[in-house]
Amino acid sequence: MTHTSSTDGRSALLDVASVLRWAGDAVDVLERARPVIDRANVFPVPDADTGTNLAGTLTQARDSAVAAAGAGPATTDDVLHALAHGALLGARGSSGVIMSEFLRGFAAGHAASPAGLPDASRAEESAAGLLARALDRGAESAHASVVDPRSGTMLTAARGAADAAARAVTDGGGLAEVLVAACAGADAALRRSVDELDELRRARVLDAGAYGFVLVLDALCRALGHGPTRATEAETLSVAGEPVAHEGGSHAHGSHGAHGTVVDGEFEVMCVVRHAVGAEGGTTTSLEEVAPLLRSGLQQLGDSVVVVGGADRRDPAGDGSARRGTWQVHVHTDHPVDVLRLLDRWEVGQVVVRCLAHQVSARGAAELGLVACTSAPGLVTDLARSGAVVVLRGSGPVEREDLLRAVHETDAEQVLVLPADESTLALARGLGDLSRPQVTAVASTSDLHVVAALSAWVSDTSAGSAGRAARTASLRAMEAVVASVRAVQVDAARPAELVDQLSRLLQYAARTCEPSPTASTASTAPAAPTVLTVLAGDLVPASVLTDLVVHAERLAPGLETVVLPSGRRSTALVIGAEQQ
Repeated sequence: MTHTSSTDGRSALLDVASVLRWAGDAVDVLERARPVIDRANVFPVPDADTGTNLAGTLTQARDSAVAAAGAGPATTDDVLHALAHGALLGARGSSGVIMSEFLRGFAAGHAASPAGLPDASRAEESAAGLLARALDRGAESAHASVVDPRSGTMLTAARGAADAAARAVTDGGGLAEVLVAACAGADAALRRSVDELDELRRARVLDAGAYGFVLVLDALCRALGHGPTRATEAETLSVAGEPVAHEGGSHAHGSHGAHGTVVDGEFEVMCVVRHAVGAEGGTTTSLEEVAPLLRSGLQQLGDSVVVVGGADRRDPAGDGSARRGTWQVHVHTDHPVDVLRLLDRWEVGQVVVRCLAHQVSARGAAELGLVACTSAPGLVTDLARSGAVVVLRGSGPVEREDLLRAVHETDAEQVLVLPADESTLALARGLGDLSRPQVTAVASTSDLHVVAALSAWVSDTSAGSAGRAARTASLRAMEAVVASVRAVQVDAARPAELVDQLSRLLQYAARTCEPSPTASTASTAPAAPTVLTVLAGDLVPASVLTDLVVHAERLAPGLETVVLPSGRRSTALVIGAEQQ
């Protein structure tokens, strides 16, 4: 393969090899520091995952950069943009989203800089100015992506680095001096963070995201040969009443106090939005309008709104007929269904929903995690409240990367995946080859299967053999309930067909339902269904649902009927009978 440093012959701050060193070192240091960053995470939500999110984001960024460098002749700008785009698609949590936008701005600043000069001294001076410009563009982009930016965060650390670098360039500093100044500026902002955010002051910690940013900047210094030497793998990072030493010499003081469970929205919603202009069937909304529209709409529905991304660097079609853009969206909200409706006008994928209160109460790695897939927006709230990381099928089918993202979001050693269709089940089974975490797929192939499985789910956090036995029993109960589900789909606009299909369903279910695993073993005869679950489209009249419940009770006295909203604008009814 061939690597070149630039596209126009100018002096370069970075070459391809140094970009890859930066990315690899950033992942390594974030993985080592992940536990201490997680423990220090109190803002915006004390859910102990900032270190995990930053490490996951940079891992995908690194992998994307490595792939771009290995695909053929690649310039530094090619690999920097691949690094940023990988971070954009793999961004986890608000910290990962903001970091991805910093990298995107950094790449744009590097690409937009003026040409360098041929002699060595002027070339070094140009590289110093290039670094300052790239840092400034990164800090500016990151700040603009956040609807309500706060001092004392990663944004402040990025701005501190950029401003210090600019001052060093003005003072005539070369690349080494500007690098040292940038690291010192970010470090100073990190130290001030405890005095700039009430949440940090109460917990007596420095900002976790700012600390992660300092580590990434330290990695850049090392990649360019001007940073501190790498710490040994045995070095410990502690926040419990002791300074947190990192490779740049900074310290994060404080103890991990009681953070409380107050969050700025019950749910975290993240997704990737894509939009094309000029394509057949496209809209008149320009790429430049997308991010402001998203931020404005999301601000009405929640907090911690971050929207990053923009026009894709190249047109994937290669014919110039359309301009395309990609954005990562993050919001904390009490109204996830409304958020999803807001996004209906765009192509949406990688939709992941989590219950923040559950994340706060379950701080730290769990032994067993749960991923629940669905095609019904109306189910995401209840699924997330159950403790699952929810994957909502967007404009297209669920992809392997969607499942991988959700699996890693659980931060668990073992993960159960509940697919909602056959293709997702096949993908989930394919994750069984992961070394970590261990993934088990339950054979759920519809939204109603997922609902039924969760009704049998018992989240047991006990350690040791007792906890493992309880989780094994819970898994078997889930599998048995899923096997007992019989379902039909009908249109509420055809009431006669609805009554006929309901009657047939209950008769068939009574003949074929498997006995409950908790039932007496004295008889192996099929058991009559005990629960009827109805997944109703938003356009189904309330009177139709009332009549359905009455008719079901008449056909099967004692049958429990549960009506759930699908969140889809349709008159479709999916009706499932199961034995519990």
